[in-house]
Amino acid sequence: MMKSTFVPSRERRSAPRHVTGFEITLRWHTKAGEQIASHGATENIGRDGLLVHLPQDLPPVGAVVTLSIVPEPFAPVSAVAEVIRLVRNVGRPQAALQLRNNFEQWEV
Repeated sequence: MMKSTFVPSRERRSAPRHVTGFEITLRWHTKAGEQIASHGATENIGRDGLLVHLPQDLPPVGAVVTLSIVPEPFAPVSAVAEVIRLVRNVGRPQAALQLRNNFEQWEV
Protein backbone atom coordinates (compact mmCIF):
# COMPACT_ATOMS: atom_id res chain seq x y z
CA MET A 1 0.00 0.00 0.00
CA MET A 2 1.37 3.39 -1.00
CA LYS A 3 1.34 6.17 1.57
CA SER A 4 0.45 9.68 0.49
CA THR A 5 1.98 12.68 2.15
CA PHE A 6 0.29 16.08 2.18
CA VAL A 7 2.71 18.93 1.51
CA PRO A 8 1.12 22.34 2.00
CA SER A 9 1.85 24.84 -0.75
CA ARG A 10 4.02 27.80 0.15
CA GLU A 11 2.24 31.16 0.25
CA ARG A 12 3.69 33.34 -2.50
CA ARG A 13 1.89 36.57 -1.63
CA SER A 14 3.94 39.26 0.06
CA ALA A 15 0.89 40.88 1.71
CA PRO A 16 -2.56 39.76 2.91
CA ARG A 17 -5.53 39.93 0.55
CA HIS A 18 -8.95 41.37 1.36
CA VAL A 19 -12.14 39.96 -0.17
CA THR A 20 -13.89 42.64 -2.22
CA GLY A 21 -16.50 43.02 -4.93
CA PHE A 22 -15.75 46.35 -6.59
CA GLU A 23 -16.56 47.07 -10.23
CA ILE A 24 -13.40 47.03 -12.36
CA THR A 25 -12.44 47.78 -15.95
CA LEU A 26 -9.23 46.44 -17.51
CA ARG A 27 -7.79 47.87 -20.73
CA TRP A 28 -4.96 46.41 -22.81
CA HIS A 29 -3.74 46.21 -26.42
CA THR A 30 -3.59 43.06 -28.52
CA LYS A 31 -0.48 42.19 -30.55
CA ALA A 32 -2.29 43.69 -33.55
CA GLY A 33 -2.66 46.99 -31.66
CA GLU A 34 -6.40 46.74 -30.98
CA GLN A 35 -7.49 48.12 -27.61
CA ILE A 36 -9.67 45.78 -25.53
CA ALA A 37 -11.76 46.83 -22.53
CA SER A 38 -13.18 44.16 -20.24
CA HIS A 39 -15.52 44.82 -17.32
CA GLY A 40 -15.86 42.67 -14.23
CA ALA A 41 -15.45 42.63 -10.46
CA THR A 42 -12.60 42.28 -8.01
CA GLU A 43 -12.41 39.03 -6.04
CA ASN A 44 -9.68 40.11 -3.63
CA ILE A 45 -7.21 42.96 -3.32
CA GLY A 46 -3.84 43.26 -1.63
CA ARG A 47 -1.06 45.82 -1.47
CA ASP A 48 0.80 44.26 -4.42
CA GLY A 49 -1.97 42.78 -6.56
CA LEU A 50 -5.48 41.54 -7.03
CA LEU A 51 -7.64 38.77 -8.45
CA VAL A 52 -10.44 39.80 -10.80
CA HIS A 53 -13.41 38.03 -12.36
CA LEU A 54 -13.90 38.96 -16.03
CA PRO A 55 -16.93 37.26 -17.60
CA GLN A 56 -15.99 38.25 -21.18
CA ASP A 57 -12.41 38.77 -22.35
CA LEU A 58 -9.33 37.68 -20.41
CA PRO A 59 -6.03 39.39 -21.18
CA PRO A 60 -3.10 37.05 -21.91
CA VAL A 61 -0.50 36.20 -19.28
CA GLY A 62 2.27 38.79 -19.44
CA ALA A 63 0.00 41.55 -20.74
CA VAL A 64 0.32 44.97 -19.17
CA VAL A 65 -3.14 46.31 -18.32
CA THR A 66 -4.54 49.59 -17.08
CA LEU A 67 -7.18 49.02 -14.44
CA SER A 68 -9.84 51.29 -13.00
CA ILE A 69 -11.73 50.41 -9.83
CA VAL A 70 -14.76 52.24 -8.49
CA PRO A 71 -14.82 51.44 -4.75
CA GLU A 72 -18.05 53.29 -3.95
CA PRO A 73 -18.48 55.63 -2.14
CA PHE A 74 -14.81 56.54 -2.69
CA ALA A 75 -13.13 58.10 -5.71
CA PRO A 76 -12.09 55.80 -8.60
CA VAL A 77 -8.58 54.34 -8.43
CA SER A 78 -6.41 53.56 -11.47
CA ALA A 79 -3.20 51.57 -11.72
CA VAL A 80 -0.99 49.64 -14.12
CA ALA A 81 -0.57 45.90 -13.57
CA GLU A 82 0.79 42.79 -15.25
CA VAL A 83 -1.25 39.62 -15.75
CA ILE A 84 0.63 36.85 -13.92
CA ARG A 85 -1.92 34.00 -14.00
CA LEU A 86 -5.27 33.06 -15.54
CA VAL A 87 -7.98 30.80 -14.19
CA ARG A 88 -9.88 29.56 -17.22
CA ASN A 89 -12.91 28.28 -15.32
CA VAL A 90 -15.88 28.37 -17.70
CA GLY A 91 -18.20 29.46 -14.89
CA ARG A 92 -15.87 32.06 -13.36
CA PRO A 93 -12.88 33.14 -15.50
CA GLN A 94 -10.30 35.08 -13.47
CA ALA A 95 -7.04 36.96 -13.93
CA ALA A 96 -4.39 37.47 -11.24
CA LEU A 97 -2.70 40.86 -11.53
CA GLN A 98 0.50 42.19 -10.01
CA LEU A 99 0.72 45.96 -9.62
CA ARG A 100 3.57 47.66 -11.43
CA ASN A 101 3.39 50.97 -9.58
CA ASN A 102 3.02 51.50 -5.86
CA PHE A 103 1.32 54.61 -4.56
CA GLU A 104 -0.31 55.62 -1.33
CA GLN A 105 -3.92 55.68 -2.54
CA TRP A 106 -3.78 51.95 -3.26
CA GLU A 107 -3.26 51.01 0.40
CA VAL A 108 -6.04 48.79 1.71
